[in-house]
Amino acid sequence: MYNEQSATPEQRKIIHSLVKAGNPAKGCPHRFAWLEEFVDWPDGKTFGYFMPLIDTKRYVSMAEIESKRIAHPGYGIMVEACRQLAECLRELHIGGYCYRDISKKNFLLNPDSGDVMICDNDNIIIDRQDIGNIKGTTSFVAPEVILNTAKPSTVTDLHSLAVLFFHLLCGGHPLHGKKERETKVLDVISSRKLYGLDPVFIFDPKNRSNRLPDEKGYRHVAKQWKVLPVHIRNLFLKAFTSGLKNPSERVTDIEWKNALTQMQDLHHVCACGAENFWDPLLHQQSNCWHCSREVKYPPKLYAKGKSVQAMLVISGRRVSTLHFGDKSGYHAVGEMEENLQDQSFVMLRNKSKETWKATLGDQKADVIPNLSIPLVPGLVIKAGVNELLVYP
Repeated sequence: MYNEQSATPEQRKIIHSLVKAGNPAKGCPHRFAWLEEFVDWPDGKTFGYFMPLIDTKRYVSMAEIESKRIAHPGYGIMVEACRQLAECLRELHIGGYCYRDISKKNFLLNPDSGDVMICDNDNIIIDRQDIGNIKGTTSFVAPEVILNTAKPSTVTDLHSLAVLFFHLLCGGHPLHGKKERETKVLDVISSRKLYGLDPVFIFDPKNRSNRLPDEKGYRHVAKQWKVLPVHIRNLFLKAFTSGLKNPSERVTDIEWKNALTQMQDLHHVCACGAENFWDPLLHQQSNCWHCSREVKYPPKLYAKGKSVQAMLVISGRRVSTLHFGDKSGYHAVGEMEENLQDQSFVMLRNKSKETWKATLGDQKADVIPNLSIPLVPGLVIKAGVNELLVYP
């Protein structure tokens, strides 16, 4: 139920519209606590709506994690949460809606699986519809909205989404460096300058005016930034340099989804228990960020199609059409499985409808659908017009 000050005719119209239209996120409706029924208070002074009850034993807020009331779930879980958020916001945008208030307070996540639940959906409006007065959470809002030169839209959502991902993966704000440190009071005037008039990415390679201070409260962001694979860092650089003031340069939700899926393929746990990411774009891999020792990565599988993508050979991971460069969708063509007879290598099961041609040195074999083959270094698999290659 809204308080009387918030129960405006515009908000009434928004709620009626969302209830009537139903959840537009057709690919992941279960990840939205959608508005199900409009409710008028008997005295007519206010109104509200029903939504599904969220199981708070399974889902927690970022506030609970950041306050350490709940243990941090780890990089792998946070990457999965980001991937799902990108997927859900893409579905919302495809449906012709914008969220308007993407921030770390408007979703919950399952710390065991990374599953997300998007909660405050009464912010949502038809894209570029000029209704209501919600602009979003100031530190997440796009510069043009801060400066009142544009209304919230799917394009401004993309900026907020990038800020959210930076929070989840680096544990800080992309614009909170020297400028924020020197701001004595973060009021309306200073917020307008920091987020709207003169926003500078803390890792901007050309503009060093907003670098991270070398002090507690900032060092962890620099440390987590170095853990990220290069392709994810490059997306953040795009989002917070050219994308800051040029909305057409922003990273799209599908770009984030594909990049985060690839990031999951590179995830590996060091012998010390710390989570690292093998990076195919680095000639020399850095040592474990926690124990500083060399990380012993498993063999790598390279998928060659319209593009080349790499993944670590770990049981449970899947090879999909996305790995071969098909950006339009995700369809599994192979699945890595544990070898119960010899755990020194992993098996790859053919989940496609075509027979693969496998070669290892002078040996050749057909891998028919649903048959598996050991992923040993030197193996080459012809999967139609695509190839899979295993390296040490």
